[in-house]
Amino acid sequence: MLKRLFQRLIDKPEIIFLVFGVLFGILFMVLTPPFEVPDESGHLHRAVETANGVFYNKIPAGVSAYDNYFSQSQRFGNEFQSVGEKFHFQSGYNPVMYLASAAGVKLGAAFQSPVLMFYLARIFNLVVWLVLIYSAIKITPIFKWMFLFAALLPMSVFEGMSLSADSFVNSFSFLFFAFCFRLISPVKEKITASDAGIYYLMTLISSLLKGCLIYPAFLIFFVRDKRKWIYGISAIILAVIAGFLWVSHNYTAVGPDGNPVAAKAFLCAHPFLFFEKVIRTVFISSFFWLKGAVGILGWLDVKRFPVWFYLMTLAVFISGLLFIPEKFKINLKMRVLALILICLYTGMILTALFITWNPVDVYKIGGVQGRYFIALLPLFFILFSPNYKLSIDNLKFKCFLIAYIFFMLIMSSVLLINIY
Repeated sequence: MLKRLFQRLIDKPEIIFLVFGVLFGILFMVLTPPFEVPDESGHLHRAVETANGVFYNKIPAGVSAYDNYFSQSQRFGNEFQSVGEKFHFQSGYNPVMYLASAAGVKLGAAFQSPVLMFYLARIFNLVVWLVLIYSAIKITPIFKWMFLFAALLPMSVFEGMSLSADSFVNSFSFLFFAFCFRLISPVKEKITASDAGIYYLMTLISSLLKGCLIYPAFLIFFVRDKRKWIYGISAIILAVIAGFLWVSHNYTAVGPDGNPVAAKAFLCAHPFLFFEKVIRTVFISSFFWLKGAVGILGWLDVKRFPVWFYLMTLAVFISGLLFIPEKFKINLKMRVLALILICLYTGMILTALFITWNPVDVYKIGGVQGRYFIALLPLFFILFSPNYKLSIDNLKFKCFLIAYIFFMLIMSSVLLINIY
């Protein structure tokens, strides 16, 4: 009886995710003090603005009662200063990423408690993160266990329970990838009207997210339906236009060392020198990005795991691709597309940060963090998943994967306890 129950549980990785996600999401939330997630104070400002109905930030938002609750609180006042006539770094972010946290702020405001407002915003973000990733694992026909593993990386859970926009960005991206994997499944012969509607909506939303994450939309070109080109090209064009209009007509944060005018002039005059900076940055920063994707908790300072932990996690990630069989075969064209999209995303992030965050004479481009790549991990599934699988007991390996996930999250919890 127990063996049969365990076998049924192994066949439902979405349930395993829910158990781990709820347990450790709440635990991480309790162990992590306010504003100890990167940029959480800025994300709280944007959530408060969204709760105030300030969706567009070309003009600075005024001070509201919500702002005053936080700024006058002894616990939050030092971190949360009312913006007033000034912008903050998250001012230009689209409000779609803050609907959940804004709802938490509004509900907490009914009790006039900044502590309750803050933690309800975190809780609402966590719930949406859980629902979206649960749905992604459930609907995807391939890479279910890889989605499970990626979603439960320490950094993914740390962001998922936070006020950060990354909570929604990562979970929505996983759901969009899962939906597109379902479209390209061999079982799926035609794109239905509902499929097309969902695809257009998700492509549009993804273009408004941090980093303009429309990359899953390109997978539609591998659907068998001949209308895929009409759907794909039209949806991507509309999404790019929407994303461009939002960015070009909204506030853009510039760091203290940034000089957009000089940076754009350098890009036009010395494109090959800029490309050299990009390549140098990738080579120098790639292991730091790996660590950031797995987990550098807190404010990206000394709160890191030992090096062996990151290498072991990478090894387990690769093992999952090698040992868990998938019915769907990844062809060369799909791998090439995945590589192009990863390079495009990396290039766009580096270019944006070079223009807004770095001095022109910088040796390597700074500001890129590994957590930015969590949303794109499904592209790495496509890129590195072999069409042959090594011979190993599938049930035993899945049990090992569950055990390793538990080990990762327990180790993360101990680290948080030791720090805070």
